[in-house]
Amino acid sequence: HFLNAPSHVDVLGLHLPFVPLLMAGLIGLALLFAYAGGMVSVILTDYIQSVIIAVAVFIITWLAVKEVGFGTIHETINTNFGEGGYNPFVSKSFGPIFLIWIVLQQILGFPSFAPQMQKLAATDNARTARQMTILQWLFAQGRGLMMLVWGVAALAVFGSVASGGIDAGLYPKVVGAIYLGQLIPPVIFGFVLAGMLAAFISTVDSYLLTWSTVLVNDVISPVIRKPLTPKGHLWLLRIFVALIAILIYLFGIVYQPTESLLEFIILTGTMMLGSGIILIGGLYWQRASKAGAYAAVIFCCVIPVVNLILKRTAENGEAFRAQDFGLGAIIIGILVFVLFSVIIPDKKKREEI
Repeated sequence: HFLNAPSHVDVLGLHLPFVPLLMAGLIGLALLFAYAGGMVSVILTDYIQSVIIAVAVFIITWLAVKEVGFGTIHETINTNFGEGGYNPFVSKSFGPIFLIWIVLQQILGFPSFAPQMQKLAATDNARTARQMTILQWLFAQGRGLMMLVWGVAALAVFGSVASGGIDAGLYPKVVGAIYLGQLIPPVIFGFVLAGMLAAFISTVDSYLLTWSTVLVNDVISPVIRKPLTPKGHLWLLRIFVALIAILIYLFGIVYQPTESLLEFIILTGTMMLGSGIILIGGLYWQRASKAGAYAAVIFCCVIPVVNLILKRTAENGEAFRAQDFGLGAIIIGILVFVLFSVIIPDKKKREEI
């Protein structure tokens, strides 16, 4: 919708859907960068996309405000969301539970997200890591606020009712992309696409390299009897990079989310928060044990998956809110971490390890 591309294209006499082909090309390009440049490609593309996206976000926001005006933006928020458009505590979609979930997710998710921690671990000292974290957070929040303006502007221009032959269920998901495709002038469109491409390569490559490293170094290497040679270790990393790329593609093609993209990202992110509970609890509580750690990881992983399944299978799937299950997973994860650590302590004391 953003590219105004056709739904199908003809390739070698075959009438093929466009989106799977586009996904295959993008992931294949990211895989090529990962094999050719490794973490260097991540650093270079990350720098390029940061500069381009920062400029593009400012330009798009200026164009959106220029077209609709702040007065129309304010009126659109009041008309469609009322007081909840500005006060999340009275919003029907969010509310206190959602905000508490987000705060805990940010605190526990920071040390749980391997791609982010790998970048921080590569810095030369703690001061650089702190500065990088603060600046990254400020830019991310500012960028997010500006993108909210785009959504409100799209709502002001197109309205909340589906039009143009678009399916009513699909309309809220694509109207923003349609609006941006019409808003951005051709001279800037290519600039924005270049930034998006660099951002995609940087993000996917960081995932491919980080999670393959975690699987090989922390899962496979400890259980095999004979240590891997440097060459064997490298080849195993390459294999897992390819397998993860294939998994990303297949999951993106097969899975059709029933929840919003924001809910899906935060809910699946909650699945990793068990490691954040373990890290913080293990550092600051002497009685933390392996049993508590395993319990926290299991519950934080299982509960969000249950929510995703119920939303797809239950008759009243919409009643199972992501924030209830997400916050519940964190609270239960903390409780079972403490409970199992007390009931099943480690045989060796912390000082002996």
